[in-house]
Amino acid sequence: MLALAVGSAPVWAQSPRSLVSKGNQEYGEGNYAQALRSYQQAERERPESPHIWFNKGDALYQQGKYEEAAEAYEQAAVLSASPRLEASSKYNQGNAAFQQGMRAAQSNPGQALESVEQSIGHYRDALRADPSLQDARHNIEVARRIIEQLRQQQQQQQQNDQNQDQDKNQDQQQQQQPSGGDQEDQPKDRQEQDQQPGDQQEQEDQQQQQAQQEERENQQRNQQQGQQQTGQQKKQQAAAEQAKDILQEEKDNKRRRQLSPLIGIQPVDKDW
Repeated sequence: MLALAVGSAPVWAQSPRSLVSKGNQEYGEGNYAQALRSYQQAERERPESPHIWFNKGDALYQQGKYEEAAEAYEQAAVLSASPRLEASSKYNQGNAAFQQGMRAAQSNPGQALESVEQSIGHYRDALRADPSLQDARHNIEVARRIIEQLRQQQQQQQQNDQNQDQDKNQDQQQQQQPSGGDQEDQPKDRQEQDQQPGDQQEQEDQQQQQAQQEERENQQRNQQQGQQQTGQQKKQQAAAEQAKDILQEEKDNKRRRQLSPLIGIQPVDKDW
C-alpha cells in the first residue's frame, strides 16, 4: 500500500493516486464507507483504472453490498491487462456471488442456488487466468456442497408445501361433509311419528329434539377438538421448521467462515 500523500491540498485538487492511497488507509482502519468515497472520487478522475475498480469492490463487499461489489470486480477484470489482477477480480466476484446466495438461502432457495452456481463460474474464470490460485479450487468445493444442501432444502420445502395443501384440502372436505345418520333417518322418523297418537308423538318429538341437540353439541366438540389438534400440529411443525432453520443457518455460517477471504486491495498504478 502506498504512503499517504504529503500536504493538505483540498480533495478536488488531489490526484487519483493520493485519493486511492487515502482510501487504502481508511480501508485498513475499517472505515469502509469513507474508503469507498475516496475510491469513487479517484474513479471519477481515472475511470479506466482496474485497480480503482478493484478497491472499490473491496469497500463495497465489506459493507455487505455484494451485488454492487460484484459489478465493480467485473469492471476491474474487464479493464485489467494483468492476468494476476484479472484472476483476483474474478475470484472476489465469486465470493460476492456466493455471499449473495447465502443471504437468500432462507427466503429464496431458488435465487440462492442461482447465485452460488454463478460463484463457481467466477472461480473457474479466476483459475483460467491464474491456475495457481488454490483458494479458488477450495471455494469451488465449498460452493458445491452448499448447492447440494440448497437443493435438498428446496425439495423439502416443496414437500412441506404439498403436505400443507393436502391437510388444508382434508379439513375443507371434513367441514363440507354432512353429519351422521340422523338427517337420513329424519323423513322416516317423521313418518312414524305421524302414525302415533298424540302423547307418544309429543314424547318422541322431544326425544328427537334432544337427540338432535346432542348431535349438534357433539359436532361442535369434535370440530373444536379438530381445530385444537390442527393448531397443535401446526405449532409443532412451525417449531420443527424453526429449529431446522436455526441448525441450517449455523451450518451455513460455519461454511461461510471456511470460505477463503477476499484477495486484498491492490495498490495504485505505478506509472502515475
